[in-house]
Formats: sequence, C-alpha cells, structure tokens
Amino acid sequence: MLRYNLKIAIRTFLKQKGYSFINVTGLAIGLAACLFILLWVQDELSYDRFHEKADRIYIVGLDIKLGNQDLKAGSTPPPMVFALMEEFEGIEQAARFEGAGQTIVQYEDNIFTEEQCYFVDSTFFEIFTFPFIAGDPNTALDRPNTIVITEEMRMKYFGDENPVGKVLRIDGEEDYEITGVCATPPSQSSLDFDFLRSMTGRGRPDAGEWGSNRLQTFVLLEEDVTPDKINDQFPAILEKYFGPIINAIMNISLTEFYEGGNRYYYYLESFTDIHLHSSFTENFGGAMDPIYVYILSVVALFILLIACINFVNLTTARSSLRAKEVGIKKVVGSNRRKLIYQFLTESMLISILSMILAVVLVELLKGKFNNLAEKELTVDYFSNPVIIPSLILLTLFVGFVAGSYAAFFQSSVNILSVLKGKFSHAMKSGVLRNILVVFQFTISIFLIICTLTVFSQIRFVRNMDLGYDKDQIMVIQRFNALGDRQQVFKEEFLKDPAIEHASVSVNVPGRGFSGNGILKEGGKDTEVHILSRWWADYDILETMGFTMADGRFYSRKFPTDSNALIINQASIPSLELDDPLNQRLVEPSDTLTTRPIIGIVRDFNFQSAHNPIRPMSLELMRRGQIGRFLIIKVQPENRQTTIRRAEELWKEMVVDQPFEYFFLDDEFDEIYGGERRLGTIYSIFSILAIFIACLGLFGMASFTTEQKTKDVGIRKAMGATASSIVLLLAREFNKWVLAANVIAWPLAFFMMKSWLQDFAYRIDQGVFTYLLAAMLTLVVAILTVSYQSVRAAIKNPANSLRYE
Repeated sequence: MLRYNLKIAIRTFLKQKGYSFINVTGLAIGLAACLFILLWVQDELSYDRFHEKADRIYIVGLDIKLGNQDLKAGSTPPPMVFALMEEFEGIEQAARFEGAGQTIVQYEDNIFTEEQCYFVDSTFFEIFTFPFIAGDPNTALDRPNTIVITEEMRMKYFGDENPVGKVLRIDGEEDYEITGVCATPPSQSSLDFDFLRSMTGRGRPDAGEWGSNRLQTFVLLEEDVTPDKINDQFPAILEKYFGPIINAIMNISLTEFYEGGNRYYYYLESFTDIHLHSSFTENFGGAMDPIYVYILSVVALFILLIACINFVNLTTARSSLRAKEVGIKKVVGSNRRKLIYQFLTESMLISILSMILAVVLVELLKGKFNNLAEKELTVDYFSNPVIIPSLILLTLFVGFVAGSYAAFFQSSVNILSVLKGKFSHAMKSGVLRNILVVFQFTISIFLIICTLTVFSQIRFVRNMDLGYDKDQIMVIQRFNALGDRQQVFKEEFLKDPAIEHASVSVNVPGRGFSGNGILKEGGKDTEVHILSRWWADYDILETMGFTMADGRFYSRKFPTDSNALIINQASIPSLELDDPLNQRLVEPSDTLTTRPIIGIVRDFNFQSAHNPIRPMSLELMRRGQIGRFLIIKVQPENRQTTIRRAEELWKEMVVDQPFEYFFLDDEFDEIYGGERRLGTIYSIFSILAIFIACLGLFGMASFTTEQKTKDVGIRKAMGATASSIVLLLAREFNKWVLAANVIAWPLAFFMMKSWLQDFAYRIDQGVFTYLLAAMLTLVVAILTVSYQSVRAAIKNPANSLRYE
C-alpha cells in the first residue's frame, strides 16, 4: 500500500511540477523561518540553565522606595556575603561579584584594555559551573593576587601556551598570578567575564559599608530550602546592621524610617529568572523583555500556519481536476480510506521534501542570521537527542495539517456529482477559502504594523531631543590614568583653536550614575529622596550644551560653590521643592552637610528612553577627585583633527596605556541595539510571511479564474475589455484583504500599545502606519492576482466557451 501510494504521489508531483514547486518552496521557506525563530527562542529560554546547580542559585535583590522613587536592583553591600554565611540558615554557599571597570591588562609586550574584568570570592566556582581547562577551581582564587582567565583570553595573550603560573600586570600597578583557565562563558550566560580576580586579602568590609550597594551577591541554597525561608531572615539583619546607619544619619530608628513611607528590603530572586523574568528595574546581564520572545513565538506559529494554508489553497485550486481522479478510482472499487492514505502520503512527501530543503536553508543562512541577531545559534542534530525527533514530529504535523483538507474532503465527494460535472459548483461557496485568505492577510498586516511601529519608535528615541547634541560629543576613556596631570592635559589640548570646549568628568551619559539619599532642609526626618549625581568641572555646561532653566551655573568667582548644588528640573516635583533657589538640601554622611541650590539645569536624558528622567544633581568635582573621562565638544568639520590631536597628546603624557575614545551617538545606538536588531528580524520575517501568503493567493487566483472561465468568455463575447475583467477578478480578493485590515488593526494596536509602555518616551500610534500597511498589502495582493487575471482576460473567448 505504502509503496503504491508513494509511486502515485511521485507521479502526481512530477505531473504538476509548477504547483508542486510552489508547495515545496512555500512550505520550505515557512519551515526554515519557523526553525530560525524557534532556535532564537530556545536560546533565550536556556539562559543560565547550564549551571549544574542552577535551580538553587539566587541573586540578592534590593527593593527601595525613597520619596516617590521606586527601585529594584541586584545590588548589595560588601558585608552582605559574611552575614549570609554566618547568620543565615539554609545557605550552602555565597559569593560576591564586583565589576572593576575598564582594566589595563599586560603580559610582556601585549597590552590591552579589557571591559570584562571582575573581582569574585574564592567560592565563586562552588556556585557556578564554568568548566576548568587548567588549574583547580576549588583552590584557584584562595590566595590574594590570583586570577582566573577564560580560554578566549588564553588564546589572546598566550596562544597555545599553558598560562598557569604566569603573571599579568593589572593597571600598571599590581601583579596577578594566573591560577586557572576556565571555559569562556557561553552566549546564554548572564555573567559575561574574561578575567576573575580574587577578593581574598582585600580585607573584611566594616559595618559602615552596609549603606553602600555596589556589587552583586549570589547564594546557593541548601537542598529543599525555599527562598521564602531566606527572605524571612533579612529583616533581622537589616535591623542589626542597617538600623544603626539610619539612626546615625537621620536620628530615627529603622521602624520610624519604614513608618515614614520608605521601603528598604533585600530579597532573593532566582538566577534563572534574571534574563527574561527579572523584577529588577535596573537591567542586569543583558536582560530582555519577555514580550519579544512571546511575539516571535507567535510569529513562528503564524508563518507555519500560513505555509500550511497555502498547501490547502493550492490543493483547492486543483480540486476540480483531482475530483475526476477520485470519482474514477471510486468507480473501479477504491474506498475512502485508501484515498485518505493516498492524499496524506502526497502531503507527507511534500512535507518531507520541504523539511529537507528547510534544513539546508537553515545551514546555509545560519551564519547571516547569527550576525544579525548577535547570537551563536547552532543545531546539534545528532548530539542533541531532542533535535531529530522534533524535526520528524514537526514534519508529520505539517504534512497532516497541510494535507488534511485533500484527504478528508476530496476523498468524500459523491461519484455521481463528479461524473455529472457538478463538483466544481459545489466548490463555489468558498467559505473555507475566504476564511483562509483573510487569516493569511490578517497575520501579514499585523506583522507589517508591528514592524513599522518598532522602527518608528527606534527612530524616535535615536533622534529625540536629549537636552544636548550627542553627535558632537567625543569622550576619552580612562582619563584617570593621567592622575593629577588631568588639568595639564586639558589645558594643553584646548590650545588647539579647532577645539572649543572640554570638561573633566566622573560620569558620562549612558554609563550609569550612582544614586544617593538626600534630605530636604526643614522636611520630615523620615523623608529621604534618591538623587543621581554627576561630578564634573566648571566647563561641563558649555561642553555638553546644557541649558540653565533658572539660577546660575558654578563659577570660579564664588569659592563657596564647591559646597553648592545644581539640580535638574525633574528634582523639583520629586523633592517637593516650592522655591528651590531659596531652599537647601541636606546630604547624609558621617555628619549632615547642608548644601544650597544655586541653579536649575533643564532636563536632559542621561539614561535610556526606557526610563523617565530622574532627579539629578550636577556637582563640582572636589579637590583631589580624579575624573574618569574627558568630554570634548567636537565640530563636525574638525572631528578627525580633534581625534588625531588627542591621541598625540595622550601618547606624550601616558606611555603604558592605549588611547581609547568613543562618541556619544555610538553609545546611545548601542543602548537601543537590541530593539533595532529585533526590528530587523521582525521585518525579515514579515516579508517572508507576506511572500508565503502571496503564494497562497496565487493559488486562489488560479482556482478562481479556472472556475470563472466560461463567465470570462461570455463577458468577452459581449464586448467587455480586458481591464474590466481584470478588475472584476481582482475585486473579489481585495475585499477580503480589506476585511483582514479590519481584524488586524485592533490586534496590532493593543500589541504595540503594550510594547510601547516599556518606553518612558514613546511615539503615538498614528493612523498613517495602519494605512500604509493596508496599502502595501493591497498593492501586493493586486499584483499577485493580476497575473492570473490578465491571463484569463486575454484568452480567446471561443476557447473559454468550449471549456469543459
């Protein structure tokens, strides 16, 4: 039976080469697109699950509410790890993870600036699974000034040599012995590092550092211990260690602090939730909004359904021809079960061929897709026991869904109806076909609207008024390497007439800002507010192009300005300041320092457009404070001259460290790189969905023109023009495309409304995007249908009237 059905299927396939080609191509493209998306989704869902003890690893989170600002972050004070291990029940191990910022790493003549350099406790490898290639993970970081490097860094600095025992020079100051080489963290790791330096020997933090949340703390829970058990123990630790700090600064108890409407708690969050389901308001480890995964998963399903619908549509288009075949086979004794097997065999054959072609396409295009998505997606067909069975099941599913119409409907036709030539009339109602056409174009229109909206939002945030001109701002990194010669470098640099302004700064937009609690003079003792802080010199205003909204900026004419504050406009309502220029803020430290407000700067974006502008103070760098950046205002026509002059001066004054810089516009482009890449992915798959839908529409047009052959012939004989006949045939499809718009518009609107909520600054969904999507699909539909319509319209009416 199977051999006979395969033989018939192959003959049918070869006899109808055009339709078979369209079927296989449409299904193959749909399956390939689906596989790409599923690989991407699977990669996102697998983040951090490669650790052997992943289900027991947690990160300590901080939950704060001060004033009217809420914050959740994976930040803890340095002493937290000792309290967890010594005073908590249910914790097997704990370790700190602290960034070191840009680090100069030197081995012999090789000197590089590294971004992924961290300090960790010696227990780090007892919690996380990063296999060692050389060295012992249990003892690698037990001693002070030891370091573990990744396999990638081993190749970069040492080639094929074994680096264990060799010494790296860090920041030109300290020597670190390499005690281990571990595997480079996979792309599905939230912890991305190149160098891990031992915290051993750095001294135990004192109790005063409980107010400094500057690093991450990870814990490994004991078997069968729930995070709630640990969370219940945090209040006692806060009372013991954080309570005295609140009392010293604000002269109130921790209970009074909470009663004042403030919130300050620690809690555990599952490490495997960090990437997609984090509660943190501050991004950690490249975390992603899960809505992207949901949307692309739906897109994969839609594309697969469109491909299957095409098979049904094209089968319908040839139904009148296959009906005669079914009728004759029934006359000679074939039963319905055998016919169902035959049609399913045909659809399975096409599904198998399509899957083979889809796998070939995935392998050919995998590199380009990885470059686009910035992933390292691979398909381990034989080493992963799930892949081959999944592909087989998907092939069978597609074959069954795509061939079910032909198998169960065409095999049930009445013999007498077929032999009398009435089968075609039974097909004219076309309810199923019309539903499928509407469904296909609803999906296509939905994808087009979503894609256009994503690109419009990205264009908006890239071009929005930030409060300064990011395109003209150049930043020299690691300016702290100059030490006390920073002002000498700046003054020498400004002697070049092509350079207008430069400012030494501790901060720069897009690189994060520390936040501190601050009080309002005369306010309630319990009323604490969070104020982000930017330290820079006197020239930051002109260099960045900020605008004063009220008051004045810092001036060398007023020595007392060193204690003054300039705040942004967002600080006024947040701190509830009625007359800010005549009010003072109180900075809690070892002693309460009162600081007058002398000016208000217009709001400017110093973070992503995902976040609203937060209260900020723009402060003068203190005596002896070292800046990390030199910010330079560059004229477009002098850009290369400025870069060249800065590099020359750097090499004169800094011998052992490379010159590195960036432009703020590049920095902000990188902030929205994820959205931009996903927008591109959406657009590609939207185009594929439309293309596959058009294949189905082509089949429908073929069927319709076939059914209207005599109708067209009569109209031609009565004097109808070819153009009027084309419009007549195209009109039937256009009304269903318009109906698809009516369904797709509200669906896309609510989906994009939900996505845009993630941005503090966002576009309004204008009707133009929806009209453009409607116009595009309408034009594509008309062009697709026109081919078959024109063929029917120019056919000799005599031939049409002799049809059947």
